[in-house]
Amino acid sequence: MAKERLGALGTGADRRPEGPIIDVSPSEPVPNQSATQGSAAWKRALSRPRLQLAAVIAAAVAIVVYTAQLVPTGPAGTPSDSVAGLAAEGMELEPAATHAEGGAVAPDPRGMPLEPAATHAQGAQIAALSVPADLPLVSETGFDPELIWPRTQWAPQPIFRKLKVGRGQTLMQMMIKAGVDREEAHRAIVALRKRFDPRRLRAGQELVFEFLRGPGAVERFRSMSLDTDVDRSVTVTRDPQGGFTAQEINHALTRSLEHGAGEIDSSLYVAGVEQQVPPPVMVDLIHIFSFDVDFQRDIRAGDGFSVMYERFRNEERGVDRPGDILYASLTLSGVTYRLWRHRTADGQVDYFDEKGQSVRKALMRTPIDGARISSRFGRRRHPILGYNKMHRGTDFAAPRGTPIYAAGDGTIERAGRKGGYGKYIRIRHNSTYKTAYAHMSRFARGMRPGKRVRQGQTIGYVGSTGRSTGPHLHYEVIRSGRKINSQKMRLPSGRKLKGKELDAFQSVRAGLDEQLTALLEKDTIQSASASDEVPVAQQ
Repeated sequence: MAKERLGALGTGADRRPEGPIIDVSPSEPVPNQSATQGSAAWKRALSRPRLQLAAVIAAAVAIVVYTAQLVPTGPAGTPSDSVAGLAAEGMELEPAATHAEGGAVAPDPRGMPLEPAATHAQGAQIAALSVPADLPLVSETGFDPELIWPRTQWAPQPIFRKLKVGRGQTLMQMMIKAGVDREEAHRAIVALRKRFDPRRLRAGQELVFEFLRGPGAVERFRSMSLDTDVDRSVTVTRDPQGGFTAQEINHALTRSLEHGAGEIDSSLYVAGVEQQVPPPVMVDLIHIFSFDVDFQRDIRAGDGFSVMYERFRNEERGVDRPGDILYASLTLSGVTYRLWRHRTADGQVDYFDEKGQSVRKALMRTPIDGARISSRFGRRRHPILGYNKMHRGTDFAAPRGTPIYAAGDGTIERAGRKGGYGKYIRIRHNSTYKTAYAHMSRFARGMRPGKRVRQGQTIGYVGSTGRSTGPHLHYEVIRSGRKINSQKMRLPSGRKLKGKELDAFQSVRAGLDEQLTALLEKDTIQSASASDEVPVAQQ
């Protein structure tokens, strides 16, 4: 039989027919020819469609195998591990609906629409897996535009990843590290910019990524969220159209009052941190008293402090932040200075003593935190030039990058390099007073001539530019065009409350004193309870 077939087709030397080769496709009828030539030509031409038909059948088999793999498997060894096992459990393998061109698809007897099966010229049917109606499906419409996964699979599993931002890392780098595609990360960041500037990302912030895991452990990025503050967070989420949408979420905070007190051994800041007072609160405390206190010369061992401040907590996320200082006291050489926070009728917030006198002065004596005076105002031997020269300012040694504050409200006259001063800013406060700041490493954002600044606002950072031997701030006070000693100048007092304003302040003060007393009593009870506890001896 095989020999007859080979003889009819011819050997390799005589395969070419005497007449022209006829290319036959399934849509073209075979032409009528003589019996001898037509039979040989038909057999030769049919060899190509047979290959095409075999390819179609092979593709159909591959589709059946792939469909079977999409069905979730049960425990190892159960019948659900194979298509045959599904049949053993009661699931049927039904023939797929067939249709002519433009025909309708026969529905599943259980009411579930079936996908059209592949067809071919001979009208053969390809078996397709019938899915029970009670299986959890991703979508009932065939394909989910968000997941791009077939509806016949199990619902995808959400996967969460939490990453902490490292020093110098960008949002794009963090998203790629989490497993987000670069192109999708770019589109997500573009959407996020409407709610959050990615350049404000800080080292130590945590990013939470959500992925949906589908078949074959394929993961699809869904959302990312981060906290911009204790009471606010932003989230960028994939929308049904495949794009991304950003939104800001506000979280409710619980307010409480905290109290901290301690004795000063070396510095006020260190004493506060040792008593578990948050560093931002200690920085504010230094600011409040910096108008009257020289923290380099006035602090002595044995001095003390007391502070009552707000704390706001996000119970949902378990994070908190300190609020405003409501009461502060500082004991120096046996003399106690007390201040209370008060908002006046015109909306100004300040700290006042028991007589209603504002602590704020026109200028700050020390426009920097945690610094020591390394060189005072007066004649000295210049450390670089090597000869005696008048030093018309005060030098504060501090680590590079320490913030420098505006000593008072005013307008920036000059911001740029100035010879031996290096990077330099001069502020005009009024017609009498100006202040200057030199040797900065860099200026704060937006600092330029003509810029209005507020007292205590950061204008730059400590550096060692210009004629300098190390990082420090050179601070000058200029009165009527003449440089004076900032540590000995007498500044006019701030606002003094009178009449109804003073009565309103005294009422606020009395309320704060009651809250402080309650906190002190609570601390006393807790201390007594802790001292009464007797540790159980180990047996």
